[in-house]
Amino acid sequence: MRFSAIHKATSYLMVLAAFATLALSHELSPPVVIGTFVIALGSYFFEPARHAVLRARGWSTTWNALTLAVFAWTLLEAIRGELLSSGVRFLCFLLVNKLWNRKSSRDYLQAYVVSFLMLVAGAALNNDLAYAGCFLAYVVFATWTLTLFHLRREMEENYLIKHSDDGAERVEVERILNSRRIVGWSFLGATSLVSIGVFICAALTFFLIPRFGFGFFATHSRRGGLTVGFSDRVDLDAYGRVKDNPQVIMRIEFPTGTPPEQPLHLRGVAFDRYEHGRWSRTISDNAQLRSWSGYTFVGHAAIERLSGARVRALLDHAVEQRIYLDPLDTSVLFGAATAIAYQMPQNAVGGPAPVALVTHGSDEPYAMERRYSRNFTTDLVERKNGLRYTVFSDLSGPDPRTLAAAEDVDIDEELAPYIAVPHDLPPRIAELARSITAKKSGPWQKAEAIRDYLQRYKYTLDLKRDERYEPLEDFLFVQRAGHCEYFASAMAVMLRTVGVPTRSVNGFYGGEWNSFGHYLAVRQGDAHSWVEIYIGGHWVTVDPTPPGAAVPVGGAWTTLRQMLDNIELAWFKYVIEYDLGKQVEIARSVGRWAQFASKRDALDRLVRRHAVQVGGGVALIFGAWMLLAAWRRRRVPQVRLRRGAEALSAFHRAVRALERRGFTRTPGETGRELATRVRAASDPGADSFGQLVDLYYAARFGAIPVAAGDLERLAQEVIRAPKLEQHRARAA
Repeated sequence: MRFSAIHKATSYLMVLAAFATLALSHELSPPVVIGTFVIALGSYFFEPARHAVLRARGWSTTWNALTLAVFAWTLLEAIRGELLSSGVRFLCFLLVNKLWNRKSSRDYLQAYVVSFLMLVAGAALNNDLAYAGCFLAYVVFATWTLTLFHLRREMEENYLIKHSDDGAERVEVERILNSRRIVGWSFLGATSLVSIGVFICAALTFFLIPRFGFGFFATHSRRGGLTVGFSDRVDLDAYGRVKDNPQVIMRIEFPTGTPPEQPLHLRGVAFDRYEHGRWSRTISDNAQLRSWSGYTFVGHAAIERLSGARVRALLDHAVEQRIYLDPLDTSVLFGAATAIAYQMPQNAVGGPAPVALVTHGSDEPYAMERRYSRNFTTDLVERKNGLRYTVFSDLSGPDPRTLAAAEDVDIDEELAPYIAVPHDLPPRIAELARSITAKKSGPWQKAEAIRDYLQRYKYTLDLKRDERYEPLEDFLFVQRAGHCEYFASAMAVMLRTVGVPTRSVNGFYGGEWNSFGHYLAVRQGDAHSWVEIYIGGHWVTVDPTPPGAAVPVGGAWTTLRQMLDNIELAWFKYVIEYDLGKQVEIARSVGRWAQFASKRDALDRLVRRHAVQVGGGVALIFGAWMLLAAWRRRRVPQVRLRRGAEALSAFHRAVRALERRGFTRTPGETGRELATRVRAASDPGADSFGQLVDLYYAARFGAIPVAAGDLERLAQEVIRAPKLEQHRARAA
């Protein structure tokens, strides 16, 4: 491959790797991403030196005018408050500009500077694992590109090569750039090893330098992914195939390292008002956790008088969940029902983590005694990164005998919203509820009866809708099939018609246990709805949705997906969330880790735990290396290597023959210079040696096929030529 072609290819790979960090950040609109990529890639097939239009002065003038116009538009958007996004779009324009106007090494250098600025901007906008891959690719391509760029600049600035009879002669740089012998695959392989060293040094710098954030981009927030099922208004007809979305939205670690015995209902938001197929929240009941240092208590003011020991005793019987929540378009905090407390991350110096108690009651340790609807949220609605927090939940629930013996509650002003139904609700819905619960007493027996009745219906995501009926009426009497929103809404409304306070709850249910990272991965497809009923002072979870179709688990694809998700969680924990507090924590754990590693049994467990991952990685690298070696053997012509070796051997044998006749080659003397000196002395082998030098240069440096017979013939003519004195004597 020609030197100029390799340099251009590595340059484009470098700038595209930097552009990918922005394209994968979801901050650029699709037209900007597609337009920049297509136009930039199109410039690869047009060389300015070969097209008169690209060399014309009007071409450069047009681009300069466009640059000024785009810069003015960028300033206008920056004044409007869109500094970062407008600046990124301006970088995309500059990149396209430089790629279409690359006439010399200076233009390439300016494109490299733009790509580096893109990489820096991508670090602020892209927090996904994809940035790590793009950064590694950028380091490798940049090592290749900058090395070749240095060689190209040296060629363009120093292209006087002495090779003619008259001394120095100017040679066009294009001839050198088109050479196939300057760099090859061995050069790219060796520089790749250098780039790996650069990447390791960059990683060490990242982990060792103190993490002091200056918050330059603190006002910028990443757009969270749209979460189906979480809004202030729920429309039954607006839900589609939720189960088809496999994106992981939440990862939950348990201190025990084992999955829970039962699938968790991860409570998100509760709705109190139903009307015409829509649920909404009309009660301002959010409990925002605003304090991130010290202790913040939510609930009855008397709970603030609890001592630290009392708080610890309250949490001892709870199940602890360490939740890593991806960026979302919602401020809701999720946790297994029923939550006792929320704990926020520690501060930078490792101080006490804040705990927000969720109980409603004075000094009672039983946290489920809260009468009011609570949707726990954080005021960090616009957050660039994911959120890490801990939830303590009581999964035991009330005693079933207590629930079965509970009597109907008196409906006061505070509970009235939870039994309200629309005035135009179809009458046969209430009639169906009364017929199902006719022989039942108490809220729990009524709830069980309606739950058992609804589970006879079919669970499906392929909805069929008859617009002549109200959504619940259509579900209960016409379709008799639906998804979880229909089951939860039907149960909540039917219980309200028989006097049981209820609310519809949206959240997530279940999840997939990751055996590599030992955590629970919750996906978008796990979005779910259920019902909470008020019984004897407690809000109790009831799920009327029948089990769906079994999802096959296991297999190579599941294993690979879990491994990749485990890597993504590690990226979030140890890179995105890495700060001064983490550095202090790592420094303190070095000694403990050394003691752990010194124990043979513990070390054996660690090796067995990661043997599959390490072995798979080594096998993957080895296989890629073998494929590359086989591809190189196929691509590199063996004839070319043999002809170059034969030319070198013939040239050296001829030079040694000339040395025996008195033409000793001086240090630094080229073959052409030696041929010129031999010709000036009228040596009988001068013509043959000059032809041999030309063939040697063509085969060795120009990769031009040369006949082996011609090389051997010319070398033998030089070797057998008589000495100058003998030649003159014969001529006389």
